Amino acid sequence: MKTKSSDSDWTKLSVLCIIIAGILLLFSSIAPILFTNSSSRWDFSDTGQIGDTIGGIMNPFIAIGGVIMTFLAFYMQIRANKLQREQFQKTLNKNNIDEKIDCFYKLNLLKLDIEHIEKDIESRVSSIKEFIQKEEENPFRMNLLKRALLKHYDRTMSVDRLSIYKGFKIFLSHDEEWIRKFSNLYNILDYLPEAFKKIYDIVDYHTRDISEDKLIIRNELIKFEEECVRVINRNTLEKNNIQSNKFLVSVLQTYRKQIKSTAEANMETDFLNIINILETFNKNVKKYYEEIGYYAELENLSYIASNILIKMNYIRQKTNQTTSELKSFLNGIIGEKKDSTNNKLKEVSELINSSLEKTTVDEIQNEYNQVFAN
Repeated sequence: MKTKSSDSDWTKLSVLCIIIAGILLLFSSIAPILFTNSSSRWDFSDTGQIGDTIGGIMNPFIAIGGVIMTFLAFYMQIRANKLQREQFQKTLNKNNIDEKIDCFYKLNLLKLDIEHIEKDIESRVSSIKEFIQKEEENPFRMNLLKRALLKHYDRTMSVDRLSIYKGFKIFLSHDEEWIRKFSNLYNILDYLPEAFKKIYDIVDYHTRDISEDKLIIRNELIKFEEECVRVINRNTLEKNNIQSNKFLVSVLQTYRKQIKSTAEANMETDFLNIINILETFNKNVKKYYEEIGYYAELENLSYIASNILIKMNYIRQKTNQTTSELKSFLNGIIGEKKDSTNNKLKEVSELINSSLEKTTVDEIQNEYNQVFAN
């Protein structure tokens, strides 16, 4: 309203100046007639008719009209400059509001992405915990870690970082630590894909390593079985060491029964039961020595069994080391400490949510409308 009133005042003043200038110019054209009529008071016979009389009479009025028109020209230039400044300011305000709306929508998009990332972290952590639990229960089983692509982290990072920074500055600057939280957000987005990739690499390496160890152990078990058969057959032919034969036949039957049951069920070798079989075998060998006496063939078989048990113990140790490393990574991501990745992300998420709840697009749009209303 104030601007419209000002424009009206400017228009009235311009019209008034034009009218006055027009009147003066019109009067200057009739002034010679008025002022050169015969009169007893004024005598123009001694002056020149054109230069002195007409020019002398008209020039003052023309000069005054020229001054008024010059003033009007400067006046209009000042007004044009003011209008130009106002238009520039309106354009600047419009651009600022457009940028504010753009930042608002990008912050909302970021909010949705963060919610998705939080759910993704929860899902991945749950899968890793499940894998760790299975590994601790049975380190010899082929346990698989469920995983998903990490592409959505790249999608979040593809949003213009400068726009997000401006959004933080516009909507979140009431928080004294908004710069730190902005920096934490992008550190997290950089860290999480690398952290999960590192976890998957650790698991993949562990799986390959254990698979190779289990293949070696299977070959050792085949050797143990073949040696048992060889000793039994030789004792049977020579009709010697009948007690050791009974002992070895019992061990061999138990071992083969275990292998057969897992094969029929299409399951992988149950190494935990095989450990029990071999440990029981070694205990019974010592008992055999105490009750019957030393037997070199049993000593050789016990040596093979002990080596297999040592290799299996290595698998346990490797698994413990791997699960410990995985737990350390998880503690950094979802630990109770304030500086854990998940807590930092929640801190940023809560700040964004609370700030966006205080603003609506309609409110920003009203600012946009007010710019043009003025």
